[in-house]
This record gives sequence, structure tokens and C-alpha cells, in this order.
Amino acid sequence: AEDYIKEKLNIKENYKVESIIAIGYKDEIKEPISEEKLDFNKFILINLFKKNKN
Repeated sequence: AEDYIKEKLNIKENYKVESIIAIGYKDEIKEPISEEKLDFNKFILINLFKKNKN
């Protein structure tokens, strides 16, 4: 899970993901959304490492 989160949030390798907090209702059942439909830039706005443009 840590490698996946680091890739999605562009976290540098020398940093460690200490925790992941899921937010939602445990009794709510929904179909998973495909990765192609998710735009992480819309809802993850703070503490994000930007990719180098090199």
C-alpha cells in the first residue's frame, strides 16, 4: 500500500507513509471507481510533492 500511495501522491522515496485515513460511512456500499475516472488533483491539494518537469 505504501508504494501505491507514494506513486499516486508523488512522495519522494526517502519519505515514509506513516498512516492512511479512509473517510466515509462503513454502512455505505458502492461500486469501486476505476483509476481512469479518478482525478487525484481535484481532491488532494495539500502536502503533495510535484513531479519534476525534467
